[in-house]
Amino acid sequence: MLSELLSSIEAPAKDVAGLIGVSPLQLDEWAHGRKDIPESIRRRLASLFGISPEKLTDRNISREEAMRQIPPLWKKLRAAHLPADATTKVAAVRLLAARYDEALRLTSPLSDRVKDWIEGIRRDVDPQEPSGRQGELAAGIFLDVSNLGHGARGIGEVFRSTLRTAGLVVLESPVSAIGFEGFCIPVGPTGKSRPCLFANSYKTTWFRRNYVLLHELAHAIFDLESSSAIFDLAERGDDPGREQIAE
Repeated sequence: MLSELLSSIEAPAKDVAGLIGVSPLQLDEWAHGRKDIPESIRRRLASLFGISPEKLTDRNISREEAMRQIPPLWKKLRAAHLPADATTKVAAVRLLAARYDEALRLTSPLSDRVKDWIEGIRRDVDPQEPSGRQGELAAGIFLDVSNLGHGARGIGEVFRSTLRTAGLVVLESPVSAIGFEGFCIPVGPTGKSRPCLFANSYKTTWFRRNYVLLHELAHAIFDLESSSAIFDLAERGDDPGREQIAE
């Protein structure tokens, strides 16, 4: 299945090889089944792609079935027609998020508090309400249960630490692709995954990233369970640098 994964992300093989610390020749040999993938590399590749190590080396799977099992993030990236270097950087962020999750699982598992936040907001927000009203209700509940609605400091200064303390992965990094805002994906093993919220910091502002991260948090609450990955692009003609964002 490695061959299908490599073709699906549309990033240069040398870049993928560099991310996992091997040569392009080694990667090619593993992709075409000429050599077995070492266990340590198999885990690294699985973390990068967001797929189980077992599926990665399944040689009995057909190409059609392998393509169906490609994680949604890569399909959405391909549909967005981003340049190859942007796709490589997203892959790097995906690998970083997986490593971050591994470290968190050793020190602080995803807390019941976050699960309670998500379940409480879903329970108390009526999906029949207009979307704007749903957003207002959800934001009010979140401010209340997270205690971010109190205190003298602006939310933009403290919400990242609040989310990280609760066990979410919150990342910001530059990805040089016009219109690429951020994404929300699950990281970690099945059944024990946590949301990863990512905001693109390339030619943007702190205020814009606040907006994007909270937008991704909304995806984590309402959409991630059903869609497995949400990838956000600014609409054509948008100028995020000029947009005025109020906390």
